[in-house]
Amino acid sequence: MGTHDHPLLIKNLLLVPLRQPNGHGILYRDVTRYDYKIFGERVGRLGSALAVLGVRKGDTVAVMDWDTPRYLESFFAIPMIGAVLQTVNVRLPPEQVQYTLEHAEASVILCNTEFLGLLKAIWPKLGGVRSFIRLARLVCRRGFPFPTGRSCCRRSPSSTRYRCARPTSICR
Repeated sequence: MGTHDHPLLIKNLLLVPLRQPNGHGILYRDVTRYDYKIFGERVGRLGSALAVLGVRKGDTVAVMDWDTPRYLESFFAIPMIGAVLQTVNVRLPPEQVQYTLEHAEASVILCNTEFLGLLKAIWPKLGGVRSFIRLARLVCRRGFPFPTGRSCCRRSPSSTRYRCARPTSICR
């Protein structure tokens, strides 16, 4: 047998810290902090939300977000349900973003609210996308928009929910 007793799969990367907690976790700036148990639960919730939307094995799910904990969760949840993860370069011009989404045949888009304007501009030309999930902005308890730069700002990881939307709601 080789170096590993099991295949190197994304789900196996998540199982080890879940089985052997050591106090480490996810820390995102000074806004979000949680352990791998909560991270695993959030990955499961995202995977379930995608399954409810009809994402199946082989479907492409595009992600338009900054490097946030939600972005990290999508790196686990999407491949774990058998779908293909497409990371969208949001710094490209709208025409090129549209091309990459069409070329990858994305059927669902996870979109940070900061990029809804970009998505709205190209939406009429995206015929293959069935739906999208709006990723709300991270806001600290005091109501300051993220990022605040304040070390006192914390957000409960369980309070961030994935909001599902039908394709037509983006144009309203």
